[in-house]
Amino acid sequence: MYYSYQTERIEFPNSKSVAIRNKVITGLMVYQGLNVTALKSLKVEHIQLEKGTVYIPSTRKTNSRTLELKSAQILPFVLFLETYREILQEELKNYTESLFPLNSERFDIITTHLFKRINHKITNMKQIRASVITHWLKTYNIREVQFKAGHRYISSTERYQQDDLENLHELIENLHPIC
Repeated sequence: MYYSYQTERIEFPNSKSVAIRNKVITGLMVYQGLNVTALKSLKVEHIQLEKGTVYIPSTRKTNSRTLELKSAQILPFVLFLETYREILQEELKNYTESLFPLNSERFDIITTHLFKRINHKITNMKQIRASVITHWLKTYNIREVQFKAGHRYISSTERYQQDDLENLHELIENLHPIC
């Protein structure tokens, strides 16, 4: 999804800045599993390109954490922070320290539109986050996933664990008296 996001051959000059911003947002959702609340709370100072990390501040429901950026995210971040963020601020007349200058309080409007363009099957951001957390659970131990997701309680992370249906099916075939 991240690699398929088009930032080249943009028709309108101001669309390039929006495309780069959207690619950065997509990367944060796909690789770091951020939700709308976390994206809205990000500030420029939270991005450490030299270290290749992003600091996600705590919210009412999540813990703060520092996550690594993937190498593919660095160049779009550099372009966005050094050039296109300023252009967006000028266009929107929004000069806050927020990482993503917006002309609306509703960040989810941007993200919903963004994912509908990439993949029409996606209905909301929660699907992306759930998919990322489920993938992490297959790769990392549950405590690492809890940290990466920012969950305060392990039970929040456990909800994303999927039963191994193949093993369950095999157990039923072996143990069920009728089979």
